[in-house]
Amino acid sequence: MIPISLYVIIEMLKLLQANIVNKDVKMFFAEEGDMNFASCRNSDLIEELGQVEFVFSDKTGTLTQNKMEFKKCQVGNKVFGNPTQDDITNDVAKEYIGMIQSSADECRQAMDWYFKEQKAKGDRRFRTQLNEVHGQRPQGLPDGEQLYQFFRLLAVCHTVVVDIDEKTGEITYQASSPDELALIQGAKQCGMVLKEKNTEKMVVLNEITGEIEEYFIKAEFPFDSTRKRMTLLVKFRDQWILMCKGADSIIIPRINFGNQHDRYMLDVQRYLLDFAKEGLRTLVVG
Repeated sequence: MIPISLYVIIEMLKLLQANIVNKDVKMFFAEEGDMNFASCRNSDLIEELGQVEFVFSDKTGTLTQNKMEFKKCQVGNKVFGNPTQDDITNDVAKEYIGMIQSSADECRQAMDWYFKEQKAKGDRRFRTQLNEVHGQRPQGLPDGEQLYQFFRLLAVCHTVVVDIDEKTGEITYQASSPDELALIQGAKQCGMVLKEKNTEKMVVLNEITGEIEEYFIKAEFPFDSTRKRMTLLVKFRDQWILMCKGADSIIIPRINFGNQHDRYMLDVQRYLLDFAKEGLRTLVVG
């Protein structure tokens, strides 16, 4: 038998605990336009929460709210997106949206020097110009050509729709998947901006050189649950380029690094594991 007085005390405790939940600052939703504390609508909620042992997520947005950001990438055996010591000192790394700006600036700088070298090679005074460019190039810069190919792929290989406001000319992107939208924003941050898209071609503004690049679509194989990858064949100037992106379990077995295959493959798998441990969703492109 349970004394009625004890039952009353338990119910009062439940109400007090529910009131604590309602005022818990750690459960305060601080997003602009909808700022609220948690709301405990049932006094039995505390008792039920005490029985929870495991929380499962199906990765479709239950916990992420389908808000994706392009945070990090590994290109040419180097990871971009990690905060520098200055970023940590200045406390800009905690809540930064997208890739940390110092990494985006490094990518832009590397691509800028790559385009300078390409321009020098096309000059009649090839040796003099190229020697001058090499002499001025900062030490330790990553491979600009690989970065250009990577961000160009992000800006071209997708199913994003471009909407242009007729009055303001402002460009907005519409995507069926938040992942695709995040990749487009990542490419834009690093200098490859999607300006126009239709069934025949895509127009990309290369902010590094200021040039407009047109990619003519020749064949497209959209992502599906069987292939687990998207493949796009485009023509750019006099080049035919095959672009592919998808799940690591599908793309990695199709990669061939040539003579140093084993070494590079271990690096790719190590970086994928590191990203996964950080809670990041991963994608492999080529």
